[in-house]
Amino acid sequence: VNKNGQMVVRTLDEGFQQVLTLDDLQWESQQERDKAYAALNRDEETTFQCQVEGVTMLGTLLPVRINDWYVLSTIPVEALQGRYSQTAAGMTILIVAAGALFVALIYMQRRTMIRSQKKLYDLAYRDELIGCPNFQKFQLDASGRVKHGDWVVWYCDLKNFKYYNDVFGYQKGDELLRRVALLIEENMQPEELFCRVSADNFVGLRVDRGREEMEQWFSAMAETLRREEQKRSNQMNVELSMGVYRVDGAEDSLTINDMVDRANMTQKSIKALPGSRMTLYTPQLRERSLLATSLSAEGESAIWSGQFQVYFQPKVGIQQGDTVVGAEALVRWQHPQRGIIPPNVFIPVFEETGLVVDLDRYMFWQVCRWYSNYLKTGRPLLNISINVSRLGIFRKDFLEYYTSVKEEHGIPDGVLELEFTETVVLDDDQAFQELVNTLRQRGFVCSLDDFGAGYSSLNMLKNLPINVLKLDVLFFRKSQDAQRDHIVVSNIIHMARQLNINTTAEGVESPELVEFLRGVGCDMVQGYVFSKPMPMADFDALLASAGEGELPSLVPTKAG
Repeated sequence: VNKNGQMVVRTLDEGFQQVLTLDDLQWESQQERDKAYAALNRDEETTFQCQVEGVTMLGTLLPVRINDWYVLSTIPVEALQGRYSQTAAGMTILIVAAGALFVALIYMQRRTMIRSQKKLYDLAYRDELIGCPNFQKFQLDASGRVKHGDWVVWYCDLKNFKYYNDVFGYQKGDELLRRVALLIEENMQPEELFCRVSADNFVGLRVDRGREEMEQWFSAMAETLRREEQKRSNQMNVELSMGVYRVDGAEDSLTINDMVDRANMTQKSIKALPGSRMTLYTPQLRERSLLATSLSAEGESAIWSGQFQVYFQPKVGIQQGDTVVGAEALVRWQHPQRGIIPPNVFIPVFEETGLVVDLDRYMFWQVCRWYSNYLKTGRPLLNISINVSRLGIFRKDFLEYYTSVKEEHGIPDGVLELEFTETVVLDDDQAFQELVNTLRQRGFVCSLDDFGAGYSSLNMLKNLPINVLKLDVLFFRKSQDAQRDHIVVSNIIHMARQLNINTTAEGVESPELVEFLRGVGCDMVQGYVFSKPMPMADFDALLASAGEGELPSLVPTKAG
């Protein structure tokens, strides 16, 4: 249309064939017509409503900016509303879908966060290997509970777990830890706690129901564990060592860590004893622990200041007329303030600190010096045995040191005996066999000490190239059937003789036992039945009491 409202170019739509000007349209109102013409005069675009053949239309005028022409477009209002409804429905569907997607994303994110939080929780508070709570979680939960009610803190260790791993493998060892954790969990109340604190050590918080109930609870668990392991055809007993600290309620100022330390200190005091055992913390136990700490601090200076003295306990040849054929060198600590300290007090402390290696070497040097002086007397040769710790033999210079000291003092081959415990063998039997062979080549006698006190086996005896087997007196004390003991001991001695291994029975206290051992072919006896350990000077006097070129004899006497 032009500026006057006249059609310039007409549409082919039949409904508009009679429309020649804007005035031919059926306007909804005069205002709609005036609005259209006003837009033509102002060269503006506009919209308006009109009717064409009875159909209400929505029209628009758009200026072309050429010859003052305008484009007139119309569309039925009803069609426009239908398209709007479709568009609105589509938009509604899109909005609903977007909302659903948003809700799904929020749900997935929440699930991911929950899983992540659980993983973080497990990493922070759960034992990765066996799934029980870890020590950090135990500390958090136990700290608040111990101030209310009656509680005990217990510390439990699986004895000889390293040996179990070596024999059955680490996978079986892990399975054992899981069984122990499950056993503990099955025997605790909902309000009680436990965790694995390290390796084969467990810690727990238990309601204090009295010592008797605690002992029954522990014994039941230990027995259940023993039976279960026997059903699995294991060749060793799994034993537990437990220390218990009784919490003094709100009056107890100790932290959870301090309580655990005291329970651990308590279990260590009984760990070396045979069988599964449990005991309670006492102030006296702490005093012994403080003493051990003090001895550890003083140990090194005590060695080099000569406070450690060599004692000899005679070894008697019961197949040679009860003649003194040698001795075992034992250590005593002559403390300037505390007097004589027995080895069972300081040796465990030195083993923990590593100072036992220095003590071993000091003792060996002192024994070699004594033997060098003894050789100058022209008396018959003696067999002198010296203990060697497990830590000592794994030092790189072990062979070099012992060989050089022996040669430095001019000690002949075959008279110095090095005693090893079975725990050394269990660490690495192949390496130990090679070590023993080398020591024998260098003139040392090698013996296996305390046979029968732990997990000694005939297979161990068969494979080791040792010279001497020392039978532990526990062979004769632990059993209630003496006849069976005698059968076992006599057969071990017979087998040792067949393997060209000499036998020494240590810890013997009665003449009757001496006669039994003599009858079954045991070579030597060492014990109070013949003599207590004695200082060097007293041993020298004993040797000097015999005639020239002879060794003294001793009479068996019941120890008492």
